[in-house]
Amino acid sequence: MGSDKEPKIINTVPGVSIRCTEEAVEVYFLKSLTYDEWHEIEEYIQKMMNTGSTHFIFHLQRLDRFTSFDIGMWITLHTKITNHPGALEFNLGHNAAVLDFMKLSKLNRVFSII
Repeated sequence: MGSDKEPKIINTVPGVSIRCTEEAVEVYFLKSLTYDEWHEIEEYIQKMMNTGSTHFIFHLQRLDRFTSFDIGMWITLHTKITNHPGALEFNLGHNAAVLDFMKLSKLNRVFSII
């Protein structure tokens, strides 16, 4: 039997896993997303914000490639969430490619990176 405190797992977008806990909405990215996939993620995040979620974590440690569109959506969602007001953190793990890009583009000064 499950408890109410167990995370809720949502898998509606290929290459993405969304996990909802009491603390945060965690989005695990496994691949670069298409326009339609990002649109689904954006709609889901908006629904979560409308129901009171304020803390989001994007897990990018397993993302081996990303596009300029992914970067644009990270910025768009960061702005949308922090203006709500809420918080978005980026978990890079040991993903040197994403970290190097964040440093090069100075996004590490804007984003909260864990």
